[in-house]
Amino acid sequence: MHTATWFLRLAALSLALGATTSLHAQVMGGPWASDYSITNLGSAPGVPGYYGGLAFASGDPARLLVGGNANTSIGAVYSVRVQRDASGHVVGFDGSAVKLADAPFIDGGLSYAPNGVLLYTAFPINVLGQIRPGASGPSKTVLLSGLGVGGSVGGCAVVSTQSGATRLKLTSPGVSRWYDAPLTPDGLGTFNVGLATPRGPSTPSAGSMVFVGAGQPGFALDTTLVASCNGFVGAYSLDANRDVVASLGSFVLSLAGCADGMTLDPLTGDLLIGAWDLKRIYVVRGFDGIARYCAGTSSAGDCSPRIGWSGTPTLTGPDDFVLRATTLPPGQNAFQIWSLAPTQAPFFGSFLCVAPPLRRIPLVTSGTSNASGGSGGGANPCAGELAKPWSHAFFAANGLAAGATVFTQFVVRNPSASAPPSLLFSDALRFTVTP
Repeated sequence: MHTATWFLRLAALSLALGATTSLHAQVMGGPWASDYSITNLGSAPGVPGYYGGLAFASGDPARLLVGGNANTSIGAVYSVRVQRDASGHVVGFDGSAVKLADAPFIDGGLSYAPNGVLLYTAFPINVLGQIRPGASGPSKTVLLSGLGVGGSVGGCAVVSTQSGATRLKLTSPGVSRWYDAPLTPDGLGTFNVGLATPRGPSTPSAGSMVFVGAGQPGFALDTTLVASCNGFVGAYSLDANRDVVASLGSFVLSLAGCADGMTLDPLTGDLLIGAWDLKRIYVVRGFDGIARYCAGTSSAGDCSPRIGWSGTPTLTGPDDFVLRATTLPPGQNAFQIWSLAPTQAPFFGSFLCVAPPLRRIPLVTSGTSNASGGSGGGANPCAGELAKPWSHAFFAANGLAAGATVFTQFVVRNPSASAPPSLLFSDALRFTVTP
């Protein structure tokens, strides 16, 4: 069943053996070529064999997790420290990687669930593995063959939809499909996976995926980027359920090697791509510094607040930058926290995504549709909204100069009768102040 995909990977390896270490002169796709650039960071010291999934360590953007010995029985997740330049971009690696946990047959998928469990995909055995924090190997494995995933799984991601639901997205390179599945806590600190449903068009040789918000250079729509072992990274528009709708073209046209693992840098928004066969990691720069990161509250029966924005965080341009929170419980005390550094630390059953020292914007009351707050009701228990203008005056009063990168999220009281958690957290937003 997996012969075609394995042949593709072997073909990519044979072509790569004769390739130079430099990239093709024109590697970025048409509409993105002038806005983005790609650099070869080389191999991550100490990570063995073929490369699988990539992810930054939870709460620690100084450490990159890399799947090593990918697609073999001795596959594992390794942790390596990254080097950054004065602007925060990853430019290399610091020291040798250490083994974090066994992950047999790890492939391109490597993603955190809201409670800090590390999910990975296993190819060609069509398994989703789950590693609890601190575990030295899989805490649970889920065979996906009986849940509707054809061929063998390639990539995985946990997302929150516009309705506040937590969903698991999967890809299969062998059948070139994208899948949507429920992801629910099993009461043991890990998760059950429900029936996987194919969504959208064909996604050729689909591996790992990342999500890019509308408003990034060249992206008019919310988009997912999907790695392919053909050596390109495809771009696909998304619907409200965060499923693929239509191909927008190739974001990366020709990458030396088989593109497999991908992740977004929580500090800069840069895209990191792992080449399965060449043991290389590439970094794509050009994202404008406004992006969601981290995970908000997604516990069953509670609202799942979501952060958003409009306008541009500028000191002299249009004074129109507004941060918003939606899907809140109406009529509840809420506030916004921000700082100049990110984290992703478990907190009140969710994640604190903003690192101390924290600054807090005073209490307001979540409303249903007005920006200034106020009591609200209605049949929808998660119809609350908030909006906070980040004006030129606000930037000046808080000493935020051009080039400052801000990390922020919303917090709201939980009125649910189920008691814990007593606070609900949105996902977080990273933005850079422009002149």
